Amino acid sequence: MTTTTQADVWDRGRATARTLGAAPALYELQRYLLPGLLPFSRDGFAVLPAGLAADTSQVWLDGTVLDRGRERLLPGELDAPGGPLVQYRHPAPHDAAPHGDVVRLNWARGVAGVRLGLSEALLERCVDYLAGRHAQDGSLLLHPVLKDALADALIDQLEAAAVLHGDGPAPRPRLLRHVHERLSGADRGLLRTLGASGFTAAGAGRLARASELLADAYASNLGKED
Repeated sequence: MTTTTQADVWDRGRATARTLGAAPALYELQRYLLPGLLPFSRDGFAVLPAGLAADTSQVWLDGTVLDRGRERLLPGELDAPGGPLVQYRHPAPHDAAPHGDVVRLNWARGVAGVRLGLSEALLERCVDYLAGRHAQDGSLLLHPVLKDALADALIDQLEAAAVLHGDGPAPRPRLLRHVHERLSGADRGLLRTLGASGFTAAGAGRLARASELLADAYASNLGKED
């Protein structure tokens, strides 16, 4: 019998996000950390696969478990690679939620792993795009400015991987927030290498938008209690 470790979960979520998209990776993370629960942040926001709500019976609100029924599905659906994502809002007060809650930190860590996989997929897309386009002096992939932008994104991704990897306790909230910020910066830099095509609704911008929505929901308050 094989035992699933936390490192397996982070690595698998990262790999799933990179190859299949955000929705399948979030399904895996929720089943491991919060089975049967709809995960919300301290602010009462959630960004999840469109079908996940049908498989949950309760809400997990930043460490507090509540019955379903008060959450509200927000208008709009993001047609992200790997399946659509939806946003929820929950109005319940949650000031008593434990600030050092281990599950909350592991959820934020897992979401960061998903975002890392999405960022790696975006980097691969940028490399393929630039390699297939040429200027007078050769492939755009060899343009010094674009090479520097790709290298900067790779450095951010490697730093995130170094923080997230392993079976030890989740990093402190402030460090997790730093990881999320670096991943957001990496994605924005990568989109700029694609020019206008990176910001179209059908282009790579969908992938980066899905990742940033996850950060807005689950990482915006990380570290503020430190």
